[in-house]
Amino acid sequence: MKTKVLFLGFGDPSTCFDEYKDHAIWTMNDFYVFFPELVQLGPDRVFQIHKKTRDDYTEAEFAKDCHNGRWLIMPGIGNWRAVYEKSGAQIVTRRRLGFTNELILPMDEYIKTFGERFFCATFSYMFALSIQEAQFKEITLKGLRLDWSLEYALQMPGMLRNIDAARQAGITVNAPNEPLWREQIKPMTEDWKGIYG
Repeated sequence: MKTKVLFLGFGDPSTCFDEYKDHAIWTMNDFYVFFPELVQLGPDRVFQIHKKTRDDYTEAEFAKDCHNGRWLIMPGIGNWRAVYEKSGAQIVTRRRLGFTNELILPMDEYIKTFGERFFCATFSYMFALSIQEAQFKEITLKGLRLDWSLEYALQMPGMLRNIDAARQAGITVNAPNEPLWREQIKPMTEDWKGIYG
């Protein structure tokens, strides 16, 4: 059983997965757009926690509201559902989506345990699950670039709250950009002692 996990974002396309053979790999929706090789390697988990998937949009809504590059068809495999199934990953979600290997998060329980403010982005659900399962001793963040846009910058306090909670639970967190994030926001004032330990 692996005791290290990689939380993989899309901000570093040069990621060499050979470096993380001893890690479980948890990533996000659209991972195959950025890391097509990961479909064959097989991430352990894909977090599909958005309220809408491609299936929830009409063609007109999709053309208007979705980011370019989202929900692309992968040649030789098919649409996003086919890619997820092909990868062999467990799909982590907040509602039933009908995948062969699917984990629906117990959100009522999570809100009671962590509080609503804990959940600010996909990585928050990764942190919550890793804390609850208590399997991993070490988390490494890779490719999580919160300086890319205002949307992501607003997630910095939540990211730091998540990191602090994991450490309070006894998990080592390797976050290369953490010093930069901490410089860019006011120091955390919440006292997490005793909440997650």
